[in-house]
Amino acid sequence: MTASLQVRDSTKMLQKVQVVGGDISLPGLGLSAADRATLLSSVDYIVHCAADIRLEADIQETLTSNFEGTRSVLELAAAAGHLKGLVHVSSAFVNMNQPRSSTVDEQVYPLKYGTQVVDVEELAQELLTMPKCDANLRADILLRRWNFPNTYTMGKHMSEQLVARYQAKQQLPVAIVRPSLVSAIAGEPYPGYVGNWAGPIGAGAAMAIGMFDCLASVASQPMSVWDIVPADLVASSIIAAAAAVSSGVAASISRATRSGSISGLAAEAAVVLGQPHPFSPAAHAARLQPAAEQQARLAGSPDLSATIRVIEVHGLKEPKSAAAAAAAAAAAAGDQKLLPAAGRAMSAASD
Repeated sequence: MTASLQVRDSTKMLQKVQVVGGDISLPGLGLSAADRATLLSSVDYIVHCAADIRLEADIQETLTSNFEGTRSVLELAAAAGHLKGLVHVSSAFVNMNQPRSSTVDEQVYPLKYGTQVVDVEELAQELLTMPKCDANLRADILLRRWNFPNTYTMGKHMSEQLVARYQAKQQLPVAIVRPSLVSAIAGEPYPGYVGNWAGPIGAGAAMAIGMFDCLASVASQPMSVWDIVPADLVASSIIAAAAAVSSGVAASISRATRSGSISGLAAEAAVVLGQPHPFSPAAHAARLQPAAEQQARLAGSPDLSATIRVIEVHGLKEPKSAAAAAAAAAAAAGDQKLLPAAGRAMSAASD
């Protein structure tokens, strides 16, 4: 609590915060020309966590805020002069349409009509330009077809696909964070603190005071555990994701943990974490294959996979120096057969 109060009472710290008026439901986020220019010239990181969190809002209202609002944020990010990272805060429930008890990987799953992948931008435009009543009827049909429980989860699902599309087109340094039900904080200023009655907070309070007098009153599985997460832990995850993207280590984290788009099965629909790179291990190796072959020859090493790993660590350097690095790595690993080649490569690199 002491550290939190020190921040709140610090004039120097508070002067770093500037409030800009905006609205995600308006074109261009409702920003004035002056505020937009200031943001484009000064912002390094963008965290997009604004959303309409009503579960069963009319589809046009959901898409206006959560889909078109996300588009406006992405366009702002694409125009920013020195953007280091964009974190799109999604939801753990965007893939509730997957079969019950299935494993949901860290990837973006496409919507399909049979085997045909749906263009979510075309779908959103179709729903937004219909009369309101027709759009809601159409949305009801789609919810049943794709097994979404409400318009919120479908809209957020579509928004992830929009993020993936912009990342691929604009080469944006993007990460997606999918928290579950964001709830009371676990740490400072004190555990259990909440600032509103949204989501599980209001439901928990209603239960506590007896408004839900029987299990049938609750629109959920009565014997299930609430999947909630403290808000400060979500904030920490968002900051960590932004740091991983901007530092260029997000791809390495994906490879090391076999998570994210690197190991995702739906490669064509995956979001790339960090700087753009191919989606699958095979495509990643194929991109480095020509350079690896050249450097392996210089190093006298037939082990392309080892050479590719060295390139990943040291980058695509000038062939001789990269060859020396590859040979040195092989030598350090104790490969006696490659020690002569390592010496030749290192000598060549020093010429």
